[in-house]
Amino acid sequence: MDIHMDNITIEAFMPNTLADVNKLSDSQSIIGQTFEVMLETLQQEKGVYVVSRRKYLQTLIPNEIKKLKFGTVYRGEVTGTTPFGVFVQFSATEEGPTCLTGMVHKANIHESWHDKWNEILPGMLIDFYVKEVIKNNKIILTQILKESLWDTIKVGKILTGKIRDIKNFGALIELDEE
Repeated sequence: MDIHMDNITIEAFMPNTLADVNKLSDSQSIIGQTFEVMLETLQQEKGVYVVSRRKYLQTLIPNEIKKLKFGTVYRGEVTGTTPFGVFVQFSATEEGPTCLTGMVHKANIHESWHDKWNEILPGMLIDFYVKEVIKNNKIILTQILKESLWDTIKVGKILTGKIRDIKNFGALIELDEE
């Protein structure tokens, strides 16, 4: 990519992994676009400049999180799926940068998708709600507004769970479908 700064144009390299907050679903989609980047590494003696759009977008996240509204329907782009959830990239406002990312747990996907899990593909647009923002600005999303165990759980509460696995550090317990 070409970087324009102080009436100087220099050539820089931006790996696909640094082109967005999440993995790009289509790397060709950014050709011809202009956007802000930050210098990732510099090897001046070789004339190699590596830049990151991801690093720039990450600086915007704390302010964008403050703009989120619970109970509002958001639309975002699927960036990937796992057996337990769908990862989505989105913006807090229509005109804002697409720098927020969150996950919709499989239990919180609209029931019409339960039998079509393998049809949810990167690049698809889906609607959802922000369920919660947890530590380190991780955003939990949902397509179903419902109260769950995780909305009411308190320290000291007695729960019944099913042991799912034993690890070196302890047991993993399933408390509900989430």
